[in-house]
Amino acid sequence: GQDEAVMGLFSAAQTLAMAATGALMGTLFGRLGSWRTMTGGLALFAAAGFGLALASSTPLLLLLAVLTGVGVSSLFAGTMPAIMEWVSPDGRQLASTVAFALVGLSLTVGSLVGGFLPRL
Repeated sequence: GQDEAVMGLFSAAQTLAMAATGALMGTLFGRLGSWRTMTGGLALFAAAGFGLALASSTPLLLLLAVLTGVGVSSLFAGTMPAIMEWVSPDGRQLASTVAFALVGLSLTVGSLVGGFLPRL
């Protein structure tokens, strides 16, 4: 039930949150490690995503968009450090290829499923 302007604000809030927190990820990785940072980001992303499925007010949607952006930022920024930390040098090329292919595939499938769910 939101208009195009709200959807544009939603997208901008999420993208700006990703950019802003991306600059902080190096510090978090240094203090907490890639695994803890990514796990926390995944939990935040999942909680915010669940909230987005239930929210309808514009301010709440924008807040959840920011939280989703923070969670996505930790996952995107943490992928390569985690691979470097947890995968042997010989397997890093395959691991990074599979990781980024799965990200693209999951975003596509998630968008497809998300597009059809409201009709159900």
